[in-house]
Amino acid sequence: MSFQPTTLNMTFDTSLAYTGDADPALLNQSFGSSTESDPSLYSRYQTPSQATATADDDDNPSQKTAKEANDENPTLPSSSITPKPATSSTFSDFSTTTSPTPVTHLPTLATYDAWAPVYDTDGNMLQAIDDLELATLLPTFLNSVTASFTSTSLPTSQTPDPERTLQILDLGCGTGRNTLKLATHPYPPHLHISITGIDFSAPMLALARAKLASTPLSPAIASTTLHHADAFAAPAPAVLATLPQFDAIISTLVLEHVPLAAFWQRVVWLLKPGGVALVTNMHEEMGRVSQAGFVAGDGRKVRGESWAHGVAETGEVARGCGLEVLGVWERAVEEGDLEGGVGERGRKWVGRRVWFGVLVRKGEV
Repeated sequence: MSFQPTTLNMTFDTSLAYTGDADPALLNQSFGSSTESDPSLYSRYQTPSQATATADDDDNPSQKTAKEANDENPTLPSSSITPKPATSSTFSDFSTTTSPTPVTHLPTLATYDAWAPVYDTDGNMLQAIDDLELATLLPTFLNSVTASFTSTSLPTSQTPDPERTLQILDLGCGTGRNTLKLATHPYPPHLHISITGIDFSAPMLALARAKLASTPLSPAIASTTLHHADAFAAPAPAVLATLPQFDAIISTLVLEHVPLAAFWQRVVWLLKPGGVALVTNMHEEMGRVSQAGFVAGDGRKVRGESWAHGVAETGEVARGCGLEVLGVWERAVEEGDLEGGVGERGRKWVGRRVWFGVLVRKGEV
């Protein structure tokens, strides 16, 4: 499949700050064709100050800048399982400050297993921002993928043919928050589309299965399959060897839990030549002072293992793994977001970048 970047020109949300790190043809209508960053694009955002908040948004922001915190060599919370700062540029340090609320640090899998019952309903601010951006980005991405696939692999029968089936993967699908969007997108009805999801949390996958089973899917969907596996484990889980290579991959709010090289190497392995991936993640300006987590029923904050990956660093490692970076976007919380799904829990983050997205393509071989 050959991706057609020019079909993505029209509908990307211009509330995003464009980093300039993208194919000019991809973005020339929304962001200008310069391959250099345009400082005016950032004028709407104040320089984010350091904020001591977790992803459950219950801490108070401080006034330190990210640079000041870096200069002071911030330390991690005391825990044998929380990642320690690494000397490799693949990892970024993050800091936390003392909170009056008890905090429990767990391995990422245990965190998400415990989070599953309330994951879709606990008012997580970053998920809300992700949903707002994907409302535009994901349909545009899927429309471009299907247009390209149709031009090269038009089915000639009504029987799904694996060789002519558009293969889409939700990598780290969790509760199926976006898997369901993949399966209900209004694809051209003549296409045969297979949706696959992979996640390491059994409770999360149970919720995803229930969503797919109870929702009418697009007529173009030939199959939906969910696999319980840690896609980033080394060695790779056996189930990965049974999967096809994918025309398109999405991975949303997963990258922060995986070292960059391990993440992008797996994406390369799973993509077909010419395949594309849309990845979203917590922005480093949030990640340096925040970790994904939730408030348990007893009031404890539960946090998993996280890395605060830099935007530039993320693109550099993707290129080093053989991917072409087609687009990079950054998103700050705005006042209008507070009444647009983000809620008051996002107020402390107004003017601060909390989210970024990356669009990559695997080269044709």
